[in-house]
Amino acid sequence: MSQPYQHDPLIQSSQFAHNDNGGGSDNRQEERIYRAFNMANRRQTKIMLYNMQGFVMGMPSYTHYVDAICVDPQEIWIVFSTGVFRCVGEYLSIDILVLLQDDRLRSLHCFHSAMFDMPEDGSPIIHEIQRYSLQDYRQKALNEQAQR
Repeated sequence: MSQPYQHDPLIQSSQFAHNDNGGGSDNRQEERIYRAFNMANRRQTKIMLYNMQGFVMGMPSYTHYVDAICVDPQEIWIVFSTGVFRCVGEYLSIDILVLLQDDRLRSLHCFHSAMFDMPEDGSPIIHEIQRYSLQDYRQKALNEQAQR
């Protein structure tokens, strides 16, 4: 699968960023390594959100970023003035929120076992990213409040 963000010089080498080592078979192995998110060295204008099949399901602008809500390590809500994204997974950490705060989160990626090897225990993993309109998000919040 082609992943153009791998070749971007802004991507920082880290536990969570893709590295492009330019090798042949090593590159294929590297493509199987799952990273829940990628970060950049400098501020970004947009964030890309990839679904389970590797397609871009949203590319909201940081100028529309409003808030992020993380009540437990299995769920993060990212609110933009143009819509809301809900990330469901495991070990979704403060790192994502810090990168959002600094406009340095470049992309979020859903895990798919056919495309990626299972990450190490304790590594962030996103099972699903859902997109909501602001109206749907508001209605969902009202429904949850009514159930309490």
